[in-house]
Amino acid sequence: MAREDGEASSSVPDPGKRARARQVQYRAPYGEGTMNNPWVILVSAVILASVSSALDNGLALTPPMGWLSWERFQCNTDCVNDPENCIRSGMMNFEISFHSQCQTLTANCSFYCRSIHKQFLSFSTCSEHLMKTMADLMVSEGYAEAGYKYIIVDDCWLARERDTYGRLQADPQRFPSGIKGLADYVHSKGLLFGIYEDYGDFTCAGYPGVLGHLEVDAYTLASWGVDYIKLDGCHSDPKDMDQGYPEFGHYLNRTGRPIVYSCSWPQYQMAHGIQPNYTAIRSMCNLWRNYGDIEDSWGSVLKIVDYYGDNQESLVPNAGPGHWNDPDMLIIGDFGLSYEESKVQMALWAILAAPLLMSVDLRTIRPEYKAILQNSDIIQVSQDPLGIQGKRIFRVRCPSPSTSSHLMN
Repeated sequence: MAREDGEASSSVPDPGKRARARQVQYRAPYGEGTMNNPWVILVSAVILASVSSALDNGLALTPPMGWLSWERFQCNTDCVNDPENCIRSGMMNFEISFHSQCQTLTANCSFYCRSIHKQFLSFSTCSEHLMKTMADLMVSEGYAEAGYKYIIVDDCWLARERDTYGRLQADPQRFPSGIKGLADYVHSKGLLFGIYEDYGDFTCAGYPGVLGHLEVDAYTLASWGVDYIKLDGCHSDPKDMDQGYPEFGHYLNRTGRPIVYSCSWPQYQMAHGIQPNYTAIRSMCNLWRNYGDIEDSWGSVLKIVDYYGDNQESLVPNAGPGHWNDPDMLIIGDFGLSYEESKVQMALWAILAAPLLMSVDLRTIRPEYKAILQNSDIIQVSQDPLGIQGKRIFRVRCPSPSTSSHLMN
């Protein structure tokens, strides 16, 4: 994932992924080859021409709401100590206690909390058990009733290699039921299931990407019952994204399964000095990232809000039913925001008509933070069917870099 690196808010942090010249390749669903044959080039040209049609999948008519694993759990894959549930039960009570104590500390202590907590992230790993637990809690704790519908697995769910037919496969130790089994479980709860992939040779964490396998991967994901796909942009050339992202969306449409399509297309292009074509992006993606990943800090929230205000003339006109700007996850209930700061993030994301994707441990979240996430008045603003993104009216710059005042409408 692209991490923020402290650049000024008016610029997009460079995701730091390799951009390199490469020979364009075409791989058939169960084989591979190089585009040297003129007939292959002709067929590819016809395919790309057909991609120009709009996504128009009738989905995400209001900003998607759900839970996404990345910011809270990231890429923790250590299941050796507890293969059944990938959590060291002996440390679980410590984490619950630590989480409770940390959220009562002042903002000045939040950095200490985040630093100490990184030592214990490995006890909550990216696994089938974790995702099922979050799905259970989404229903039992009232999140689904409040409007949160998606359980989305981010990076690191994959096995390191494709199967013998060239298809994606889940890590068999951490996802013993496979992704279809997990998706079926999520669906049995009345929820929708999302997953992560990358338009590159590899994902950001080094697992197999979709590049060269666009068609077979789209059909594989659809066959598993995926309802939402987040397509990152690591290990790919941003200049290729104007064709690559629409092509993958084309194959998603051809599967016949309704799949919300979340793109990172503009984020990577902006970071490499390429002005995104938002007219094309909004016609091909249901939502898109245009800034670096959020981090568990108030400063990170402020940078994103500043970016959206500074660039609102190009962002606001392209938001609306079926196509949304995505400022990234809600970090409410984690370690970096105070109670008041959490209320601000929730309110601003609603005003921005942003997707409301929580990334929090639903097992340990304190009641007051849960109440923010389930606030029906704020959610009603977010889910307004008109889908109009709010604008910044003015901003007051304060002496402290971690403080600012915004008026938005």
